[in-house]
Amino acid sequence: MSVNPGDRRFAVLVTYVIDGDSLRVRERRRNGREMEVRLFAIDAPELGQRYSARARNYLVRLAQGRLFLDVVDVDQYGRAIAVAYRRSPQDSINLAMVRAGWARYYPQYDQTNYGGQRLGLEFAEDRAASEGRGIWQDPDYNLAPWEYRRIQRDIDARRRRPGGRARRGGAGCWLVPLLLVATMLAVLALGWIF
Repeated sequence: MSVNPGDRRFAVLVTYVIDGDSLRVRERRRNGREMEVRLFAIDAPELGQRYSARARNYLVRLAQGRLFLDVVDVDQYGRAIAVAYRRSPQDSINLAMVRAGWARYYPQYDQTNYGGQRLGLEFAEDRAASEGRGIWQDPDYNLAPWEYRRIQRDIDARRRRPGGRARRGGAGCWLVPLLLVATMLAVLALGWIF
């Protein structure tokens, strides 16, 4: 299936929910092909991160039946970056995920004309946080998915030797978990300060 940025009201059926912000869909037309979709301007907990299963399960409930996509962009992996909805973009699944507290507004990638602010994502996140919904139910949990990915990349980089091979065991094998805990505590402490 080939989509382009700017394609609007593109009818699809969801075939699989990958995680809290990614889907596999099939064109509604006869012999429709499948493609992967990343929901525009939101970021849900990563697989392995606390609340990732609950975010995915919530998206499974939202993504049943026929949906329409407004394709905002196509990323470097060939995924359509899109707003998914039943009736109108202003009542999108993207917004529903943020309203329920199972995804965060992702302003870093909201630099297009579509505008997540126009969808009300920032306001929805503020409200979900103030009302303690979804990930916001736990006041000690504020590690954004993009920070979690950065920490994971740092850990993976530390595990690699200059030759590119991962270390196996040895005297420093306890260092990686210790660095992960220290980094998470530092991120949490910064959250408390600001």
